[in-house]
Amino acid sequence: MESPQGPFTTPIENGMVRILISIDSISCEFENSAPDFIQVKNDTPSLYISGPELASSIPVFNSPHSLTTNKEKSGTGLRVFELQESIWFDTHLDLVTSIWLSDFSFFVQSNHEKYISYYLVGLNHKLEWLQYDAFADRIKAISASKKEFKPPLISAKKSFSSGDILKSADMIKRAIDKIDLKTKGAVVKFNTEMGKLEPLIIGIGDRLGYTIHPLSREEVAYFEREGENVSHSIRLKPNQSASKT
Repeated sequence: MESPQGPFTTPIENGMVRILISIDSISCEFENSAPDFIQVKNDTPSLYISGPELASSIPVFNSPHSLTTNKEKSGTGLRVFELQESIWFDTHLDLVTSIWLSDFSFFVQSNHEKYISYYLVGLNHKLEWLQYDAFADRIKAISASKKEFKPPLISAKKSFSSGDILKSADMIKRAIDKIDLKTKGAVVKFNTEMGKLEPLIIGIGDRLGYTIHPLSREEVAYFEREGENVSHSIRLKPNQSASKT
């Protein structure tokens, strides 16, 4: 049953628009550095969302969101979570377009973050525009937009050691050397250290003029059947020339 303060029951003030972030299938690989002391199955992690800069003052982008484990879908090396509450917020109409077109980043943080790390490998989500319908006398969705999951880029809130930067730069250098100049792309293997280096690798690649994207599980399985051990694709951005240095 929907909460009395839910997105479809709480009145919307005049001049405001309600955005509902619908999320399901939060799939994570994980790493536990202290399995003798802490069990992942007993962990109570939280989901964090980061959005466009203009959304920084909206509470849902600065607060943890509780998760529960879907035991039926979880397995060895993979945890699947579900949200315990709806994520929604009201904003001014003139900000809706910017928010609607923005990409959102997500990360799952352990209750024992010193020992357990989660790496998001899949997260299905969409935005819904809610508005009060005077004729039906209820709040309902008038538009929806499915969003593609993208690993988080580098943010000012994250810090990396010089060793992390050098390691990532070296992997990107070797990946660039494998790019086919005719197709302007390649599939390569990155050691992201269970996702820790993913934002750094993608961010550095972006600055150098390359789009780096993790392959889906299905794509990885296909290449494994072909005898290739790969994890990401790397492509030269349009209107740029590859330089192998």
